[in-house]
This record gives sequence, structure tokens and C-alpha cells, in this order.
Amino acid sequence: MQMSDAVEVIEVHGQAEANKHLRAGWKLLTVLRATTNSGLSGTTYGIYVMGKPEPAQASAGWTKESIG
Repeated sequence: MQMSDAVEVIEVHGQAEANKHLRAGWKLLTVLRATTNSGLSGTTYGIYVMGKPEPAQASAGWTKESIG
């Protein structure tokens, strides 16, 4: 999925939060690296950019079952 395919984009912090969104159907677009307290004593952590895909739509009214 690309950023342009997303109908909504959010940033979440932490693996647990990212995994929660993945289970809910969001897609991982990218991971950014951020640092608190810039300098030598800073802590590096990840920011997960999540995209919500557009809901799937039926293709022209047919389903796999209707084809037989």
C-alpha cells in the first residue's frame, strides 16, 4: 500500500500500538526514527506511520460464488 492509497494516515508510538492497528486492518506505510533530547543522551525510538485502506467494494456486482 502506498501513502496515496490511504484514506486516513496516523502516527503511532511503540510496537504494541502498531500491532493493534495492524490487527484492525491498518497497513504499515513506513517507520521513522526519532530521538528524544537531541544530543548524546537522547533515546532513539520508532514512529510507525499507519494507513487505513479504502474499504473493499464489490466488483460489478458479481462474486466468486455467482460465477460457479
